[in-house]
Amino acid sequence: MKSILRVLERLSNENYISGEDLSKELGVSRASIWKSISTLRRYGYVIPSRKGIGYKLEKRSNLLLPWEVKHGLNTKFIGKEIIHRLRLESTQDLAMSIAKRAEEGTVVIAEEQSKGRGRIDRRWSSPAGGIWFSLILKPKIELEKITILPLSMGLAIVDSLAELGLDAKLKWPNDVMINEKKIAGILIEFTSEIDSIDAIVIGIGINVNIKKEELGIEDATTLMEEFKHEVDRVDLMKRVLNNIEKRYIQFLNKEERIIEDYKSKCITLKKRVIVRYMEEEFNADALDVDENGALLVMLDNNTTRRIIAGDVSIR
Repeated sequence: MKSILRVLERLSNENYISGEDLSKELGVSRASIWKSISTLRRYGYVIPSRKGIGYKLEKRSNLLLPWEVKHGLNTKFIGKEIIHRLRLESTQDLAMSIAKRAEEGTVVIAEEQSKGRGRIDRRWSSPAGGIWFSLILKPKIELEKITILPLSMGLAIVDSLAELGLDAKLKWPNDVMINEKKIAGILIEFTSEIDSIDAIVIGIGINVNIKKEELGIEDATTLMEEFKHEVDRVDLMKRVLNNIEKRYIQFLNKEERIIEDYKSKCITLKKRVIVRYMEEEFNADALDVDENGALLVMLDNNTTRRIIAGDVSIR
């Protein structure tokens, strides 16, 4: 599919290219060319044809198709294998089911999710127009350092939005915020043996070309709302994968800058917060993030507590 696209892109430009020329260029039959053109049209490519003249690539698809995302992607292993579906219950479920046998860096993308979920098993609205994907990673690192990974993934999203001109922030541990409204979320799950992790599956959802009312959440926003126009999702997806690989390599190298960069973007610090974990709920002051990514808070009795999981909201 990508071969015929590249030829159309290279040769059509302002002019039409005949089916015969396409057939010769690709070394396939005219019938095969017609079949491929029909498939590309179903994927949303605008390819007009003129009888006796040929075809012309007029507009690319706006779907996150593997060959579009991979084209120009500057990563060594993230996104080299991409599974794309128009609709899934959850990219996370599919990625978890293949995690053990999949190559590290494999990405599962869906245009829509019917049962998307976020942290603490919350429902994540995933209509068409967003970026919904899961990423399979297999780090060889001490278990106690895994808690830094959610922070580095949050930074990768912030880095990507900064390239678009947005000053995004992070709410501990990894909610991505713009003007105190959530624009992206990250879920991390893993498959493991007794004393080791086989694979980590990172689910990422970014509200892109969606109307705010479609989300059904008051304290959320979308890139379309922020920019007042649609954003090139394929371009953003490439930026996100590029930045994920950069931050993941920093994580593997145990670079201290991850925590420092995170603190500079974290809006939770120095704020009064409510901490909810399992059946427990309490007020505290958010003080710092330690070297393993845990949130340090001071309780009302002046004792310090280390938070590694749960829900933390700013009062």
